[in-house]
Amino acid sequence: MAGKAFLAVLLWAARAGAQGVPSAVPIEGPAVPHPVIEEHKLMPVDESAPRPAVDEQVHALPEWAWPREHLEKGGAFADPFIGPEVYPEISAGVEVTAARIQSNRAVVYDDEIALSMYLLEIKFPLIAYDDGSIPATRVLFDLKIPLALSDQHRLAFVWGASIPANGPLFSQSSRGELLYAFGGYGLTVQLKLGYGYEQLFLDQPLRLAGLYGGLVSLRLGRFQPVVQVDGARTTNTRANRVALTPGLWIFPFARDTVQLGISALIVLSSDQNSPGDRYGALARLSYNFL
Repeated sequence: MAGKAFLAVLLWAARAGAQGVPSAVPIEGPAVPHPVIEEHKLMPVDESAPRPAVDEQVHALPEWAWPREHLEKGGAFADPFIGPEVYPEISAGVEVTAARIQSNRAVVYDDEIALSMYLLEIKFPLIAYDDGSIPATRVLFDLKIPLALSDQHRLAFVWGASIPANGPLFSQSSRGELLYAFGGYGLTVQLKLGYGYEQLFLDQPLRLAGLYGGLVSLRLGRFQPVVQVDGARTTNTRANRVALTPGLWIFPFARDTVQLGISALIVLSSDQNSPGDRYGALARLSYNFL
């Protein structure tokens, strides 16, 4: 019986094929793609061949533009070697001064830490020698109110003090100054007027005087030559003290973050209460965060 049933199925299938009737009922549903095997040829890429550019809008990290723009605008205003800066910034550095006093051939050496915190500048000594002896230390600070008249013209009102370790406080050590600066086309011109107690060196006493000064510089790429004059005229003895610092600022990197300053130091004084004329040099290394 099984053989006859199997033979009947084969006969039915042959007849259906001959009549054009499908031999099986199609299965409804989406067509299943047949797997296809493709071969790819791998070849080394030449190193000199340009690589596809990366989409910067997708992969670039967000950057706060204000610190960078503030730092770039500050490059138009040169930093003085003596006195506060007219342009506000955040920086830290070290300043070394060495000079020989002409009257007694003594050597004065100061090593100070300089901190600038936008509106406040502070200097305090690390090492200070006066011909082998250690003079009394001091803390020098300047509180500034900066005003931007335009991108090229700036003002700053400064109230500062030079406080010795065992000396008077603000009443007999403070001073007030007005700073003006022009910065444009690579040129910096700065003027200073003030009145109060001044102490240019640690071995000098505090003296009440009228203060004045000026600065001229020219930016030449990563170099910035500077000529600065800083003066004081005492109210009691009418004596003059003039300090001249012709120097050079060096910016080793693309942005003005690290700066190295080297300057000669020439001080002429007619005051009998101070040691008098001195000649030397000073150097400053600082890093500008802002």
